[in-house]
Amino acid sequence: MRFEDRVDLIVQKVAKYNPVTEKKESVEKILPNIPCNSSALSRERVLAEFGEAYKDITVVRFNHELDIIPTHAILRGLRYRVADVRVYRHKTSIYLHEELLSGN
Repeated sequence: MRFEDRVDLIVQKVAKYNPVTEKKESVEKILPNIPCNSSALSRERVLAEFGEAYKDITVVRFNHELDIIPTHAILRGLRYRVADVRVYRHKTSIYLHEELLSGN
């Protein structure tokens, strides 16, 4: 199977208080450049799977089982939130929903 895309998976840990900076800091573990195949779900399939027809869901498929469950992913320069992870025998599918960042 030929992999067309590369994805960076991010596991975001719970924020912990740092007494030196007196702020809560979140810790992210990044797994870079993992080969995958990605495709968009149709509106009918999104409605059947998630119950909302107006979400843009992208499916990322791996040809192996993942040891971790990511919280975010970066695909083609865009950051996505993980909506669902499905682990099959020898394969994993991750359903991603694009995060809209508010910036100045």
